[in-house]
Amino acid sequence: MRFWIKRILVLSIVCLSFSCGKQEKFDSGKWKQGGGENLLTEMRLKMTDDLINSKILVGKNQTEIHELLGNSEQVNTYTEPSTEFYPVMEKYKWNVDPDELIYLEIRFNKKDLAEDIKIYKTK
Repeated sequence: MRFWIKRILVLSIVCLSFSCGKQEKFDSGKWKQGGGENLLTEMRLKMTDDLINSKILVGKNQTEIHELLGNSEQVNTYTEPSTEFYPVMEKYKWNVDPDELIYLEIRFNKKDLAEDIKIYKTK
C-alpha cells in the first residue's frame, strides 16, 4: 500500500512540475485579455519567452507593437525615451501593493524600430 502511495505522490509532483513551467506561443488576443486584473495570472509570463526568442517584435515600429501588445506603461524607476514597458505580471505577497512588477522592456533604435526585447523586473 505504501509503495502505491509513494508512486502516486512522485507521479503527481512530476506532472505538476512539467505543467507549471509550461511556455505558450505568443497570441496577441490572449496577451490583450491578460491585462487589468488578469495581470495576477501567469498568462502573459508564459508567452514572454516566445516573444523574446522568436524575435516577433524586432524591426517593428511603436504603432505595430501597440497593435500586438496594447498600451505600454511608464516605469518610474527607469527613464529612457527610446524604451517602452509592457506589463507582464504583478506578484503579491502579504501587502496590498505588488511585491514585484514584471514588464516586457522594448528598446528602439534611432529609426524607431524595436531592436532589443527583454524582461524587466522591479525587484
